[in-house]
Amino acid sequence: MSVISKKKPIKNLKVGDKVKTSTLLKNNLVPQSKLMEEIKTWVVEEIQQSPITLRSGKKGTVTKRKTLVIFIASKGKKVSRTRAWWVN
Repeated sequence: MSVISKKKPIKNLKVGDKVKTSTLLKNNLVPQSKLMEEIKTWVVEEIQQSPITLRSGKKGTVTKRKTLVIFIASKGKKVSRTRAWWVN
């Protein structure tokens, strides 16, 4: 199974929404890491969508949309960012 097919999108996400780390891990959007253990809640800072071209077996190439979401979390003066993406 490819990396793209394992990722599950988060529906109706808007800038300013809060997302739990457990949701990101459950949907395979971020890897398990020390940062994910420390920070439990992320805020959506930016959402970008762009067209990408994927190979699709006998059909040749298929154009789909990729969604890139940038999350931010602050712990005191320290600010952390992470990115997650999926194909719509």
